[in-house]
Amino acid sequence: MKRRVRRRGGGNRRKVPNKLSIIQCENVGFRHKDVPQEILRDISFELNPSELVMIVGPSGTGKSTLLRLLNRLEDPYRGQRWFMGKPYEQWPIPQLRKGIGLATQGAIMLEGTVEDNILTGPRIWKERVDPREYVGMVHLPTDYLTRPARELSGGERHRVALARILANHPNVLLLDEPTAALDPGSRMEIGDLIRDLFQRWQDRLTVLWVSHFLDEVERYADRILYLEDGRIVLDGNWRDIGNEIKGRFFNKTGSEEGLFS
Repeated sequence: MKRRVRRRGGGNRRKVPNKLSIIQCENVGFRHKDVPQEILRDISFELNPSELVMIVGPSGTGKSTLLRLLNRLEDPYRGQRWFMGKPYEQWPIPQLRKGIGLATQGAIMLEGTVEDNILTGPRIWKERVDPREYVGMVHLPTDYLTRPARELSGGERHRVALARILANHPNVLLLDEPTAALDPGSRMEIGDLIRDLFQRWQDRLTVLWVSHFLDEVERYADRILYLEDGRIVLDGNWRDIGNEIKGRFFNKTGSEEGLFS
């Protein structure tokens, strides 16, 4: 089915939750305390269950900030957010972050072994999981469980970071440029891994992925949210809005081809 392209602007919309959405934002704005300039403004969108959505746009337009708002590392100064039909403020923060997992840039590893990292969440929640299952999900041998997590390579860290989040059985997976610091081969491996994990868990997982690589957007996205000057101005699939994205945001010359500016 062809997705309707939505060109976005400001203005008020309804302020009631859609109980069919997994996450919903209405007229959300964000700025740092005591700084008048807005980083995000009039952000309104819904995430549906079982979607793989990519956020794209130029540097400094608020993509990473949006993920922080959705994981409640930051709160907006205006607007409303809902998770599973309930306002964010009604969720205990630990429970909300269990349901909305965030993989930050750099794939930060906690102290201890790979197994310690994977079991971080389940130990907090007193849940029993088999860490071997999760290293298998991210295509690492089980003997990695005993390795010091902070001694892993960049690609291995990204795999363990994904396994650590998945062990919490999240409803939503937020990915902040998970392949940005990797070489092209590793970048494709991690991208394919994310797609395969999504397809495996599609009946219970929504993915929101910030990227600045053209090939990733074309290869993986079901839907694209396109940010400009802190606003969502396009919402659609690559077939419908890809040319407009390229016309605005890509440098088509030399070694920078395929990268957002």
